Amino acid sequence: MNERINIHVRRINDGFKQMDDLRKSGENAFSPTFKAWKQRVTQSLGEVFGKDHDYTRRFKGLSFWEMRISMGQHRWSPQDQDKYENDFILAEQLLSDAIEEFEIASPINQPTSEKIPASRPTSPPIIINVTNVLSQTTDVQINQLLASLDDLNLSSEDRSKAEDSAKELEREAKGTQRWSALSKPLETLKALGKPVYERIAIPILLEMLKKQAGL
Repeated sequence: MNERINIHVRRINDGFKQMDDLRKSGENAFSPTFKAWKQRVTQSLGEVFGKDHDYTRRFKGLSFWEMRISMGQHRWSPQDQDKYENDFILAEQLLSDAIEEFEIASPINQPTSEKIPASRPTSPPIIINVTNVLSQTTDVQINQLLASLDDLNLSSEDRSKAEDSAKELEREAKGTQRWSALSKPLETLKALGKPVYERIAIPILLEMLKKQAGL
């Protein structure tokens, strides 16, 4: 991997790590800080994977606000906030997948001039791929998700935290879907590690987005 590509991979990683700070800072899609973050990540995805790659096009297509025509200056609305939070969920999974795929698809002897192959590694069955997520028909069951943790060898304390957070997240996702209530179990699951977060949080959140879209 040449140094130029290495720089852009680091920028994608940095952009992924900055997502929590953007959420907590109160920034929205109209702020200069957010616009600079999105432009930087979009550019780096294009440099690493190619401008026509699925990751680049999907990330660039996330608006993070409810796009509409209005007279005068746009005002941030509750609908914008919902779109912002939902697109953040999709962006987070997309960048996580992109980082993982790059790590898998870039052996030391790969020619540096080649782009990353468009094919994806096979994912564990329990993880719903975010590609075409709104067309998925899988009904996520909480017991199935929890059973997927069996091979992670979590301590009894961590397993208990994962189960409690999963149930709390599922209740809110099926209920009022308040971001303030969703964020607590999400933070706990993220603290337990990427495998736990991907096997529990992502399927529940994607199922919530499907229902919001009426699918």
